[in-house]
Amino acid sequence: MVATYAKLLQRRGHTVKVVSGVPGQLAFHERIRAVWRGEWKHAFSFEKPLAGHATQPEVPLTTVARSTGFLPSELPDADVLIATWWIVAQWLDSMPQSKGVRIHFVQNYEIWGGSSDQVDAAYRINSPKITTTRWLEDLLRNEFGQKIVALVPNSVDLTLFNAPPRSKNGIPTVGFVYNYFKPKGCDIIAEAIDLARQQCPAFRVKCFASVNPTPNMPLPRNVEFHYRPPQTTIRDIYASCDAWLFGSRKDGFGLPLIEAMACRTPVIATPAGAAPELLLHGGGILVKPDARSMADAILAICDMPDSEWNVMSHAAFAAVSGYALEDACNLFETALLKATAN
Repeated sequence: MVATYAKLLQRRGHTVKVVSGVPGQLAFHERIRAVWRGEWKHAFSFEKPLAGHATQPEVPLTTVARSTGFLPSELPDADVLIATWWIVAQWLDSMPQSKGVRIHFVQNYEIWGGSSDQVDAAYRINSPKITTTRWLEDLLRNEFGQKIVALVPNSVDLTLFNAPPRSKNGIPTVGFVYNYFKPKGCDIIAEAIDLARQQCPAFRVKCFASVNPTPNMPLPRNVEFHYRPPQTTIRDIYASCDAWLFGSRKDGFGLPLIEAMACRTPVIATPAGAAPELLLHGGGILVKPDARSMADAILAICDMPDSEWNVMSHAAFAAVSGYALEDACNLFETALLKATAN
């Protein structure tokens, strides 16, 4: 979404510049954590740096291979300076006024990214905030005393993520995004799949990821796994499934939710991120964050008659199809303009 807003704002005539770290490279503390988890191959991987989501042909990008903060000389003079990570919000708070009004784009409560005192201090900085879900909006206002908070829900590229109406597969098929980061809940998903297979062994499972599975977070057996597939393949994976599994314990939003729903795939989701809001009028099944509840929902989808599944598929598409990327950018742009007008 950061890259998308940068691109769309540039197209609207704003001058946008992106400054980021070097994507695709593990920091030293991340390698230490991987060693602690016993993930030796991951800890000592030295892959070629990725282009990264921030790489856009239309938007100038500067990368800084320093983990201790940005220098004023590395940032342009501007009207607005946007932080997209808690520690960056702290770095930018000390920048000269010529760098623009400081805005913190809060996409998650990033308590897992540092000590609670440090992370919470970043959210208490008195600056305008933009966030993506009601729970984050409430957190910023009630827990951190922030008065200027704009709610801008994430959207999805409906020209990319889409699919025509369809019927259920002859063999039920579910999918999920793999991540070894425990809050993402892939252990819940894996156990749920194993439990559901005890009663319905024939259903298929598909999965994609930007990382390879690790021993501490293994895939379930017999999974069709796609490593870093192109976006068009991701769309096809979504559209080939009868249900998309979302098992997060904590999540800022959960983009796979709206990508799957845009492809007319109902979601089976834990009540994290935007799931409670997105499933308010159907489009999937909201479950407790445990494997048994998710397994029961998988079995319900497997046994569901085609007519009932089609109603749920239509509701999933309807929940996201009326709110395009341009609509989200309108809200985001308005929040920036209000911040500079104050």
